[in-house]
Amino acid sequence: MALRPARADRGDAEGMRRALSAHRRFPLYSTWDALATNASTQVPVLLIATFAIGPEAGFLMLAMRVVGAPLQMIGNAVSQVYLSEAAASWRRNELHTLTKRVARNMFLFVSVPVFVGTVLAAPFFGDIFGEHWKRSGEIALWLAPMMAVRAIVNPISMVMNVVGKQRQMMMLKFLGFSVRSGAVVLTIVLFNDYFVEIYAIASFFLLVLLLVYFWIASTTVYGRVQ
Repeated sequence: MALRPARADRGDAEGMRRALSAHRRFPLYSTWDALATNASTQVPVLLIATFAIGPEAGFLMLAMRVVGAPLQMIGNAVSQVYLSEAAASWRRNELHTLTKRVARNMFLFVSVPVFVGTVLAAPFFGDIFGEHWKRSGEIALWLAPMMAVRAIVNPISMVMNVVGKQRQMMMLKFLGFSVRSGAVVLTIVLFNDYFVEIYAIASFFLLVLLLVYFWIASTTVYGRVQ
């Protein structure tokens, strides 16, 4: 007797359709998300390099590398751990508890040490990198509060993927680009000086806003995504 081909289970097909529909946001928004992220990082620096007098952009880049490199390495590692636990925590309605624990640990063991270390190390930039790089130490002091908040924000930003708010995350990335670039443009128009200082202040308040938003997002009840 010839074997009849097995029919696809309609329930499985329906479940696959729902899954594809639910996750269609990932490819739809991820490209624009990445574009906004890169623009938010690169465009303000390019504007500063174009309009600032002297090598201000170079000083900024060195300060960002020195202060931000360890934060990026630690943040990426913590983000992966957070993401691996977040989905299960959300299903148990414990995502906010996990987010609070990660934020507290990042504040105590990363943000505070980095902030204090930057304040202590800034006067020695000239001795370490050369006298002409002393300005980078001054910039590092302006960046320290922003970097301290960023250490907390980066890992818990993964909450937006967990609760299915990729569209809102994309919009936040474009907001970040607008705030950072807009602050530099306004500085060019109004002052033509203090580019880095105003960029650092704008970035700090932006990151505080994002921290609050991600904190609220972590309270989303499982199954209730808008």
